[in-house]
Amino acid sequence: MRVDDTARTKSRHESDPPPLDAEAQQRLIADIDDAIIHLVRRRSAASARLEQLRVADGRPRKALSWENSVLRRYRGELGSPGTDLALLLLRML
Repeated sequence: MRVDDTARTKSRHESDPPPLDAEAQQRLIADIDDAIIHLVRRRSAASARLEQLRVADGRPRKALSWENSVLRRYRGELGSPGTDLALLLLRML
């Protein structure tokens, strides 16, 4: 690690919020989970609508090239477990 990297890391940690107690951390996680559930439902509805539009336009219900790009994106951002997550999301309607 270079000196300037150490300075950046130190300043970033100095600006971090103080640690929360366990109960507050659980509430934070529950709030994040609620947001994820909301977004998954929203994504599922949007995906269903997209499939309807494709079919109405005479195209296949699924676009495999687009789904593959979703898989690559999740894997690139989250590693191997990201692929599993993307596959779950793609199956949810």
